[in-house]
Amino acid sequence: MRGFGIDEPRDKIPLRILEEAYRDKSAADVEYGVAIGLKLRFSSECKDVLQRLFDADWHHSHEDVISALDKLRDPDLVETFYKATQVIPAYLNFDENRALAVKAIWSLGNIGTDAARNRLKEISLSQHPRLRSTALEQLQR
Repeated sequence: MRGFGIDEPRDKIPLRILEEAYRDKSAADVEYGVAIGLKLRFSSECKDVLQRLFDADWHHSHEDVISALDKLRDPDLVETFYKATQVIPAYLNFDENRALAVKAIWSLGNIGTDAARNRLKEISLSQHPRLRSTALEQLQR
């Protein structure tokens, strides 16, 4: 992990850290990059690497990655958020409250497009009571 460059624009720092974390498969740097991005703000350029990190199975920061993607409020992320409601990374098997899925449902609500609402309607039919109730809450927002 390199330090911050003196002339490096603030909006490029999270992107660089996350790209390096992905390249090096550094779980610690994923956490670090997301924390820095939440503090400095994520640029839309971070979307691709954040989506790749969501799909990666070598770190334990999927909830943080969803929170980072939520900050982008990008309608193109509807399917990524929906996917986050359908998968449970192995390290989260203990979580009966499905915090990752709940965060993704809130993200769908924040996007608010027809596509997002349609996915929320699907989730509102879930057998899981927490997912069902959270999706219904977001639909009523």
